[in-house]
Amino acid sequence: MDVLFYLLNISLLIFVVRCQQCNRYNNSTECIRFESSEYTSLKQALQQLRSKIVVLDILTAGNGSDHTSGVTVLSSLIDIGVIPAYGHATKKDPAMYLQWMQIYRAIDNPLVFFTEKHSVAKEMISIRQGKPTIVVVIVKESTWAFGYLGPRYSNIFDDENYPKHHPNTVYSDYASVTHLKFELMQILTIWNYFNTESAAWLDIGAYKNAVDDEDFRSFTIRNLPGYDQTKVTLNYIRDPKPRERNHRYIMKYSPSIFAGGFWIGHINPLKQFVSEYRKHVEILLGEGLANCEEQVMASMFVDGTQFQPHAEVQPFRALNYEGCDRWLCLAHRTRELGLS
Repeated sequence: MDVLFYLLNISLLIFVVRCQQCNRYNNSTECIRFESSEYTSLKQALQQLRSKIVVLDILTAGNGSDHTSGVTVLSSLIDIGVIPAYGHATKKDPAMYLQWMQIYRAIDNPLVFFTEKHSVAKEMISIRQGKPTIVVVIVKESTWAFGYLGPRYSNIFDDENYPKHHPNTVYSDYASVTHLKFELMQILTIWNYFNTESAAWLDIGAYKNAVDDEDFRSFTIRNLPGYDQTKVTLNYIRDPKPRERNHRYIMKYSPSIFAGGFWIGHINPLKQFVSEYRKHVEILLGEGLANCEEQVMASMFVDGTQFQPHAEVQPFRALNYEGCDRWLCLAHRTRELGLS
């Protein structure tokens, strides 16, 4: 009886702590406990994928009803610390990304957002001002990108003979956070909480110029008119040079052919794309090759002799738009078309 009483009290304590945690975010925000349908549906998606991601909390805002004809925007903010500037690579600072998050107040699409910090989750809910949003707080180390790839990438990057390209092949956490995009998109294509026909990955800094200019006009992200709905649209930076059509060269010397900051497509093509991406990362890892997402995508679709992915992509050719940032031109063009 004493043991039972002890266990009951422990269970009650856990429940109370969880409720207190929820109440911290409950000024104008709903915090969802693990008994919720949101958590149940996410758990089912994780189980289907055999994912080991640990979910700490789920927060929602706005209307979670059917948004069938639209595009779910997927983003995340994971703190990997400050990465100093080096050569042409700019400084990466978590404080910068917190500032750039302000653009999400202007995005009318439903948003799914992952972070490992409750403070960031609370901030995002506040920024969204009641727009359809679900924020998932996770344990970073429980992800495939950080928990599995991270240590293996560290071992590769620690090899003094492996080419060093800052920060891609120097900081394993930086590489991991780029691969996390595809792990999270794979979850979204199964979960699809807002039941949209399409989804888009959006880097936090994709619209940093709009934030710097304090341009917070509302806009909606949509598939570009005239693009093939059976393919995933990728931002195509430039044509590869002959020597860059080899996956080993790409992974070791870091040319960027496709940009990873924004990509969009219908759910089923995305599902195949991200599944094949993850398999491709594993193949490259087996060859002792590690780098970031842009190099993995290039090695998938540029090296036509080594790999034959079934997923089809369509390039958005940034060079066709004069004066457009080649890495973010697809995101900028999508915003221009979606401004209210």
